[in-house]
Amino acid sequence: MVSLEEQTENTFGPKPIEIPPMGLEAPLPDPYSPKIKELRKQIFTKDLPKALPRVAKGVALSIPAIPSDLVDLAKLANDLNNQYGPDFITKSPVTKIFTKAIDKTQQTVGREQFSKLMKYIGVNDNPSDPAQLIG
Repeated sequence: MVSLEEQTENTFGPKPIEIPPMGLEAPLPDPYSPKIKELRKQIFTKDLPKALPRVAKGVALSIPAIPSDLVDLAKLANDLNNQYGPDFITKSPVTKIFTKAIDKTQQTVGREQFSKLMKYIGVNDNPSDPAQLIG
């Protein structure tokens, strides 16, 4: 029988896996160090001015988008119920009628239709943009 050490060495090799460092080094530098001051300066002068207009757009679009988002959420809940729900619910004729109604409603007033309406008006709505999601 092969030992666990031999199996690990055969799988990964004799050298341990090196995980590349990400972010700031540990322990964290002093919050008032020149490196952190430069990082803060970059965030406030370069990163925030690029993101703030998109966040503002997200705030402006989030309230009118609530009904379409709720329709998409209802569609998701209905699809999950149809896929994972008990048989006495998923095979019910009422469920099939409700599913058709939800599908038609989602195609009519869902988030995709809201985005098309915004593009028609001239507002570029991107629901996958993190800055707009924060808004």
